[in-house]
Amino acid sequence: MLAAVLFLPTALFGCNGKQIDNPTINASDATTSSSLFEQATQGFSTCDMGDLFVDEHTQTPSSPYLQAIENYRCDTSDTLVTYCVDERFQGLAVTRLAVPRTTFPVFALYFTAELEMARSTLMAKLGKDFRESSASQLGAAPELVEDPDDASASVLICTKAD
Repeated sequence: MLAAVLFLPTALFGCNGKQIDNPTINASDATTSSSLFEQATQGFSTCDMGDLFVDEHTQTPSSPYLQAIENYRCDTSDTLVTYCVDERFQGLAVTRLAVPRTTFPVFALYFTAELEMARSTLMAKLGKDFRESSASQLGAAPELVEDPDDASASVLICTKAD
């Protein structure tokens, strides 16, 4: 897991208005997006991400949620695609979502909440604090870490075992 966390700063960056040619989202689009986000991330607490990835060969998003937010892609690296989003996961504000674009199995939700606040919220909502564990090392559970680029933020990351 540590290797994936150390890799993230080189692969991801803050959005800070860096979306490219993004149209304004109207209220119905935002509602649809949020509903799709909830569906797409419902397995995050067990790192069961289903179709939340970008197809390695066609480089197109596989899930309805990623298709709906394709205009909000804010970074693409050799292994990950990052979307700048404005969503909520279990009550926490999510500003970025990173998904794999190869077989490199990393998924990350970037929260605006600092580590202990996020940990407390997730414990209250899901009954788990998402500390490093054997399950997180095996890719069966996410790990909550301090955002390597922002000490006042946190990242919930799944690194699936190959």
